[in-house]
Amino acid sequence: MNSRERTFLALNFEEPDRVPIDFWISRGFKRKLELALNTSEEAFLDAHDVDLRYIEGVALSGVKG
Repeated sequence: MNSRERTFLALNFEEPDRVPIDFWISRGFKRKLELALNTSEEAFLDAHDVDLRYIEGVALSGVKG
């Protein structure tokens, strides 16, 4: 089962092969992790079978609410 299938099953309250894994880190810790392990964030996530990935959206500036 791939990450997409696993995540959609869990979101539909069906039982996947395992719980989908997410991994959130701060920018500072990300830099430390990459330096300490001499690897990229993407390689780290792949090596540890992390299912959910963050996709950065559009940055808004000058928004008045």
